[in-house]
Amino acid sequence: MKKARTHFVFWFIAIFCSLTFQTSAGSMHWRFTKQYSGAIDIKLFPIDRPAYSWPGKGKVYTMSSPEEWYLDISCRTGEKICYGASPRNGRKIYWGVGLKNEYGCKGCCYFCNGGKTRLIELR
Repeated sequence: MKKARTHFVFWFIAIFCSLTFQTSAGSMHWRFTKQYSGAIDIKLFPIDRPAYSWPGKGKVYTMSSPEEWYLDISCRTGEKICYGASPRNGRKIYWGVGLKNEYGCKGCCYFCNGGKTRLIELR
């Protein structure tokens, strides 16, 4: 009987932990356009994972043409993600939360839900 109870407790804990700590994979489709004359560097930041960013630590996406630019990412379903951008030439201009995720923003964050963002205009 003791062995059966131990076996039951083990499986109960294993199932509970797998359900509790499971994260579901989601995706997002980001859409950008620019009216700024130079190249723009862009990063994406999840609110609940401050050490994480897309495309990765020390890297940026660069948007150089004025056409619509698309970016698909894999993310955790339900997490809030904000964009940050700045001119490649180093000018003190920023959009969203900036390239270092250091500014507040209004309307620059979206939830990972398998959908797409509105067309984000960088001017």
